[in-house]
Amino acid sequence: MRGSTQRYYHSLLAATIEQILRAKAPLKCAQEIAYLGGLSRSHFSRTFRKLVNESVSHFAGRISLERAAFILRHTRRSVAEVAGEAGYGSSEAFCRSFKSAFGVSPGSFRTNGEGDWKIPCESDLHWNPDLVEGNGLTASRYKVNLVVRPPTRHAFIRFVGDYRKQAEGWQRLADLLGDSMPRETRFMIVYRANLWSFPATKLLRADIGFAIPEGVPVFPGMRSRTLAPGLYAATRDLVPRQDRTDAWSYMVGTWVPRDPRVTAQMNYFDEFPELPLPFDKSQSKIFIGISPGAGRQC
Repeated sequence: MRGSTQRYYHSLLAATIEQILRAKAPLKCAQEIAYLGGLSRSHFSRTFRKLVNESVSHFAGRISLERAAFILRHTRRSVAEVAGEAGYGSSEAFCRSFKSAFGVSPGSFRTNGEGDWKIPCESDLHWNPDLVEGNGLTASRYKVNLVVRPPTRHAFIRFVGDYRKQAEGWQRLADLLGDSMPRETRFMIVYRANLWSFPATKLLRADIGFAIPEGVPVFPGMRSRTLAPGLYAATRDLVPRQDRTDAWSYMVGTWVPRDPRVTAQMNYFDEFPELPLPFDKSQSKIFIGISPGAGRQC
């Protein structure tokens, strides 16, 4: 498959996955989902399974069950009502699918208050309440400000692959610089794709590095570009690593679409106050460019 064709398919799949995750009502029909992707049902199904390691019907059904589990945990809606919202024709069919996925009945899941409402999967793509605007299910813990950033010169190494494994990139940077690692700087990872490109994990790119003054030479083995100035939406506080995906989902799924002053450009990066190693203990602020050119490298 030619690179341009592959990128086109990835773009269609990414847009389709976004629609499934943002849908207020579940999308369970494979033909309906294939239509959203602009492909034939058979072609869409093959491409989807290859990239996501899950059939499209299983993915849509899992997202529907995760949504149902969250609603059971956080609202007083009846099991029958939740079953209907999840696209099931009867409570019995819903209960069978729910128990198969979670190991307990919907009633026990609600009563016990234990267990995650996310179903483990290889892709780590899950339903998120913050991606569904106006669902009334959550009040975000994250505060967002509008900030104007000046141009920022960024020295970086290129990371290619699954964003969940970016700790490997930070370790590679630490090994490259050793004792030469700067101390008084802002560490940054600038993403070259967005969350909805996730299925094409082997093609994801990000630039891992730190801010440096203009005119200062970069270290051997690194490159530099300047992030254009502009208006950004930014988390007011540092976000712990384990909460980062939820915070990002809230920003792009709820806050940016809701604020009439901004139009997201989807240029974004994380900024760390110190070298983020060990990575699972790191904290960062999230910046999303919301004015033309913001965050783009020149």
